Amino acid sequence: FIYREHLERYVPIRFSVRGRDMQTTIEDAKRTVAKEIKLPEGVHLDWVGEYSEMQAANRRLVIVIPLALLMIMAVLYAATLSLVNTLILMAQVPLACLGGVLALVITHTPFSISAAVGFISIFAIAIMDGILLNFYIHQLWEEGYTVLDSIVMGADRRFRALMMTALVDGLGLLPAALSTRIGAQTQRPLAIVVIGGAVSIALLTRVFHPTLVYVLHKQLGLTDEGERKTAPPEPAPA
Repeated sequence: FIYREHLERYVPIRFSVRGRDMQTTIEDAKRTVAKEIKLPEGVHLDWVGEYSEMQAANRRLVIVIPLALLMIMAVLYAATLSLVNTLILMAQVPLACLGGVLALVITHTPFSISAAVGFISIFAIAIMDGILLNFYIHQLWEEGYTVLDSIVMGADRRFRALMMTALVDGLGLLPAALSTRIGAQTQRPLAIVVIGGAVSIALLTRVFHPTLVYVLHKQLGLTDEGERKTAPPEPAPA
């Protein structure tokens, strides 16, 4: 069939992509076509369909992801009023992304728009996880404990709550990650990224977050034993 669009005639040639990501497939196809096919004068090729939609979505993500991170930083700074605490909380994001990337590599899942949305989702999971631990550590510190004691006690007492949060996020999307039914191709990358990020948060941030809090506060001179008591002050006698 010969169709018409934008006052031009065109012939569509369709093909599907299986077992690999669309980006590299189209790039290989472009190189092959340019090498083996010589187009007559007045004829040109346009690579459209899902590929053009993916390109447009990628251009939007280049704007959306940095904007989302800036908004998260602004909200965190407004909540903590501390640049140090904001940086500590934002440091959870790379760890969560590391888990998402490893999950895609292990499952041989190509990166897609669905996976990109999954990465945006784990931003919030990582930040919420960090807020739960960071705020409790500072609460203990304000009660009179040293920074080191506050970190150890906070990591211990909030371990169950943080693990349950990560397990709910991971197990809740496990059916979507394992599904092979029609339509699963669009939801599996998102679920795999979120599960990988949740596992990374559950395991790595248990060590990374307390260590980062201690190191940064030590650099600021807040870990001296003389600045805080090793136990909360005793109540005055009646």
